Amino acid sequence: MKHLVIQVVLFLAFGSFAAAADIQLLSTGLFRGVLPELVPLFERETGHKVLVNISTPGVMRDRLLKGEAFDVALIPTNLNIDEVLKADLLAMNTRRDVATTFIGIAARVGSPKLNLNSAAAVRDALASATSIALTDPAGGAPIGVHVQQMAEKYGFAAELKSRVKPIVGSGEDVARAVANGEAEIGITLASEIASVQGVDVVGALPSDMQLSAIAFGVQLNRSKEPVAGKAFIEFLLSPEAKAAMKRKGVEPL
Repeated sequence: MKHLVIQVVLFLAFGSFAAAADIQLLSTGLFRGVLPELVPLFERETGHKVLVNISTPGVMRDRLLKGEAFDVALIPTNLNIDEVLKADLLAMNTRRDVATTFIGIAARVGSPKLNLNSAAAVRDALASATSIALTDPAGGAPIGVHVQQMAEKYGFAAELKSRVKPIVGSGEDVARAVANGEAEIGITLASEIASVQGVDVVGALPSDMQLSAIAFGVQLNRSKEPVAGKAFIEFLLSPEAKAAMKRKGVEPL
């Protein structure tokens, strides 16, 4: 009955299945683990199709500036989008804040939880690990750079540097390195950890060390499917979508 009500509402708001559209979506990796659940639900309810493109923040900006055709983007607030805004690519009046997540510690399934309630506790946890997977800060990866900065600020840069295994790729690649046994633990977004089998979130950085980033949905000015794009963003704010996000380490707003 609940799904029927949602379907009727979406039908009335955004048109019939006869007007089904293909939505080109560009997304931050924050939603990597939950989009495989969200997209089929949205497609069943509306008849639209969502073609998902997931990129790191820097690559997202480059793809937008190159003029790739997208209808909707899910953008993290820690991404500098000044150039994108100057190019008048985003319809910022359509922006809706969707979700956030936190930086967590990944370990193999079955590993004990870690107490990371202070910088000293984080330092001790890192010092006891044989290897730590982290997106390569030398390449400008936002999480890698942030963790490195926190390590310097709170005095455990030496422990991090001596154990870090730089990962060129996404947070999902960090979690996969842990799952494959290439590193004992990994540090990345909890939502990225949740997308990889064989690993769990065993702890989170304390609040004073967290990276505060919100992901917002926004339509593109040159969208070919503005009605369907609006429907998708509104769907992300629905109770069903929020419940799915929570299951995948994403905190809905």
